[in-house]
Amino acid sequence: MPLPLPNSLRARYLALILTLCLALVAVGIWGHRALSDASVRSSTQLQARQDVRKTALEVRVALFDSYQALDRFLLDPARVEYRERALATLNNAIVDSDRLLSAAWIVDHDEQATARELKLALVSLGTAISQLAESRVDPNRQYPSMAVSAQVMQPNRYRFAQAIALAIAETREEQDRNSVLLDELQDLRHRWSEMISTYRMYLANRMGSFDEDSLPGQEETIETIRDVLDAQLAELQTVGQTGGLGLQTTLAVDDMRRALQGWAQGFHQVRAIHASQDWRADTKLIKTLVEPRLTEITRLLGDVESAIADAAASDMAQVNRSTRVLTHLTWVLGGIALVFVALIVISLDQMVFRPIGLVADALKAEAFGKQESPLPKVTYQEAQDLIDAFSEMRKQVHHRQAALVHEATHDALTGLPNRSLLQDRLDQAIGAAKRDQRPVAFLVMDLDRFKDINDTLGHAVGDQLLTEIGARLRDTLRDADTIARMGGDEFGVLLLNTHRDGTPLVAKKIHNVLAEPFLINQMRLYPGASIGIACYPDDGPDSSALIQRADVAMYVAKDKQQRYALYESCQDDYSVGRLALMGDLRSALANNKLNLHFQPKLDLATGTPSGVEALLRWTHPDFGKIPPDQLVALAEHTGLIGALTYWVLDQALTVAARWHHQGTPLNLAINLSVHNLRDRKFPRQIRDCLASHRFPPEALTLEITEHAMMSNRSEVMEVLKELDVMGVRLSVDDFGTGFSSLAYLKQLPVDELKIDKSFVMRMHHNPNDEVIVRSTIDLAHNLGLSVVAEGVESHDCLDRLRDFGCDTAQGFHMSPPLPEDELNDWLASR
Repeated sequence: MPLPLPNSLRARYLALILTLCLALVAVGIWGHRALSDASVRSSTQLQARQDVRKTALEVRVALFDSYQALDRFLLDPARVEYRERALATLNNAIVDSDRLLSAAWIVDHDEQATARELKLALVSLGTAISQLAESRVDPNRQYPSMAVSAQVMQPNRYRFAQAIALAIAETREEQDRNSVLLDELQDLRHRWSEMISTYRMYLANRMGSFDEDSLPGQEETIETIRDVLDAQLAELQTVGQTGGLGLQTTLAVDDMRRALQGWAQGFHQVRAIHASQDWRADTKLIKTLVEPRLTEITRLLGDVESAIADAAASDMAQVNRSTRVLTHLTWVLGGIALVFVALIVISLDQMVFRPIGLVADALKAEAFGKQESPLPKVTYQEAQDLIDAFSEMRKQVHHRQAALVHEATHDALTGLPNRSLLQDRLDQAIGAAKRDQRPVAFLVMDLDRFKDINDTLGHAVGDQLLTEIGARLRDTLRDADTIARMGGDEFGVLLLNTHRDGTPLVAKKIHNVLAEPFLINQMRLYPGASIGIACYPDDGPDSSALIQRADVAMYVAKDKQQRYALYESCQDDYSVGRLALMGDLRSALANNKLNLHFQPKLDLATGTPSGVEALLRWTHPDFGKIPPDQLVALAEHTGLIGALTYWVLDQALTVAARWHHQGTPLNLAINLSVHNLRDRKFPRQIRDCLASHRFPPEALTLEITEHAMMSNRSEVMEVLKELDVMGVRLSVDDFGTGFSSLAYLKQLPVDELKIDKSFVMRMHHNPNDEVIVRSTIDLAHNLGLSVVAEGVESHDCLDRLRDFGCDTAQGFHMSPPLPEDELNDWLASR
């Protein structure tokens, strides 16, 4: 009588799987014995191969360490320990090659010839590394052109310098008669210095391989300067032959020309060396000795490893032959397993898959919101458990889905719609407004004193306040409107069918509701709010633009301390064009695309230029010339004002220092922003920049507006005192347009007042302006300050200022702001 089958599918399948596993275990035991026999036969050969492979790997590692130490030595020849390490690790590789030569596997497989060649190549590599190290230690040996420079060119350079110094000295004694000759000798010395500097740059560029493409240009520049020098010297020799030069100068000119010719011969030798392949000795040794040896060693190691791989393949083939029988048996067992699997699949389809399919169809219907389909009753316990679990899950999903939808679209604290639901309703409202030609208004409300309440009374009180505000707003607005909490203490209000003119009434209504005190924990709280208003379609085409522009209007209301503000495009600092300019300004500053103009100042007592004011200019590739006021505002808004001021200071001091060294000691004036005066590091930057350019502090004037000096007085005063102690002159710019008091002005460490151009330009047409200018000059002089008048655009204005006792004048009558080269021409014409 057969045993009854269990009602559980699990028990049936476990019995089938146990039978199949017993068969697999039997085959596995037989296969293990067969593979063990093959493995024992190849174990000895495997161990021998591993020993040889390990030794070959040690040779590779030692060779790599040696080459790495050699590379560090070549980068820093002073580090002798790298040289010693390279040779020591290479000796280790040679010792390893001896072990390889005597290895049993090498002897048994006739690979001794390869191992012997490997050892000889390693020894040869050690000799090549020693030669390379010797050449790297001696710069003249490494760079043959250095020896030519030291032995041929440097003596002629000293000879030329001594000769030109003697000639200039003699000519200066006769300067009244030979001023033209003195200028020509000084120009000659300048060209000689320029040629020597170019040669040094050429030599450094060639040795360091910084920019090899520029080498031909540098060679051509040197040859051009040499031709000019030779022509000048030939002309001076002609003058000397006619008696136009002093005796010492005549001899010096001859000596200079011989020195120039000797120096040029040396330069031609250097060019020939640099054009050859032997301009660096270490490169030649690497290419001819080191690299071929490394290639040969790599090949020999590869031969050894290939032989090991071939032997391993042979042993593996023997093992494969032993496993073929096991493979055939496995195929037979696999066929039997397939029969079992087929039977299992058929039974699963009838007993499991069909009920699961019905459950899956019910799940799909549930996912797409279709009517619930009835589930069948089955006889097997596992399938019925699945159906029962799905029925219970369906009930729970309905409940949780409703809760999740509410949580995803509403604020957990106030119960109001959240930002996501608000934006969705705003999108729908704009879509309907487009279709029906109706207006939509959007309000953003931010609480004014919520942070103070939250920090003082705690988050629990703040949360309760937000909840009560939400409830009041919900009771105040229409049912068709949407009030939402957008995050933090910010609320949004969507008003349907509301024109722009009607939004102030709603804003006032909200303010009136919030004006009533909130009684929390027996305390009366008055949070207050700022409201920004934006309307469709006037202020934005979509929900994102409307929210952003209402936010802008809200900040305008907050800044102006108004209850509400309607969006105006002129108040929006976040336009696309302005954002583009912000990014382009950062790029222009980083890539040095800005430039400076200089406007000269005239000393009215002497009529000569006494200084210049550095003015920043930026020509945008798309927007053209950007006004200076807009440029400064962009820099302040993006936080670039510090870097921008330092760039102007560095560039302007470079030019001014060059003028000082050329004998034109002009004072330099630079404008500062209020942000510079709030930076305690700014005085140190000024000091470092003056030191790096070797520019006298008393020749630098920093111009600061009245508004900048009046903001944050204590902090600004500290910075001004540090600048004053440093010796830098301080000037009050645009004086007369601000609201600074004379009492505060007396406390400032300033040296100069600069009268605003609005008074100076209208002085001839408005007697009041003339009185202001004259009074300001007298006031400044009584306080011990000098006076600069800007905006001088006529000769009559200049005469009036001179009559008033003004010290300095600046304006388009003298010169507009000019680039450096044009200003140099203007100065020469004066």
